[in-house]
Amino acid sequence: MKGFDDTTRVVVEREKLSAYLLSETHSSGSAKARLFKAIGYTIDNQASLRDQLVSLARFGEIVQEQESKFGTKYVIDGAIATPAGQTSYIRTVWIRNRGSNVVRLVTAYPMRRKK
Repeated sequence: MKGFDDTTRVVVEREKLSAYLLSETHSSGSAKARLFKAIGYTIDNQASLRDQLVSLARFGEIVQEQESKFGTKYVIDGAIATPAGQTSYIRTVWIRNRGSNVVRLVTAYPMRRKK
């Protein structure tokens, strides 16, 4: 199933990028930061990463959907363009709280391309 349609507001909070995914000092995000840095994303170009993640949420493939007491969790896989003009495959996790039309990024990380 393809990603979220235009009726869904897709949110990637700045702090999610700067204080977690791109932070080399975050206790659980530092490994992800090193992976993102390896494909060209740093705090300095986080707006570009944000745009790529929003695009992935709209056009990537929802590979898993799971209900929880908080709402619905979605796993979306797909390709993003890197600052160097390459393609990198990313897995993202999103949450939609019950009764909301907003999905928020939970986490993301580069992955190997599916065969």
